[in-house]
Amino acid sequence: EGRVHPDDVIYINADDSGKGLAEKVRLLEAIGVHMLAPGYKGFKANQVMDKLKEAVEDGTARGRVVIIDTVKKTTNLMDKGRSSEFGQVCREFVMGGGSLVGLGHTAKNANPDGSPRYQGTTDILEDFVAVYVAEPMRSKSGSDERIIRFTQQKARADSPQVVGYAYST
Repeated sequence: EGRVHPDDVIYINADDSGKGLAEKVRLLEAIGVHMLAPGYKGFKANQVMDKLKEAVEDGTARGRVVIIDTVKKTTNLMDKGRSSEFGQVCREFVMGGGSLVGLGHTAKNANPDGSPRYQGTTDILEDFVAVYVAEPMRSKSGSDERIIRFTQQKARADSPQVVGYAYST
């Protein structure tokens, strides 16, 4: 819709195979989005917090969208101190005018109702503005459409409790 310039979007891909990296490079280059991957041109996942801090300090956070896939590759989500520090840096980035989307995995064992369970310390839940857990839904048999439902775990803003998106494979 033209609300975000693709040149201002940075996708940090720290959780893909070589095949997945190649596919995402193909998709993102077609729309002009930048992708960083650990190991490429000296980039390391543990540099993400420093780069976010730099963007806040030099004013380049404003208008930027950073997508981190996955957050656990950039900080230790099971360590309260590290999670808290990471959450604070993310909040500063957002307060500096940026947007940050942090992706993570759910726990292997589901909630009692069968829904996916958030995994990690509560610091991320407490420090992020909104947290959703995604769950694939059943598509029509033989359909190339996939549907994903996002259920809100926490929100400070006026955002929907449940939202779904569909896409074609």
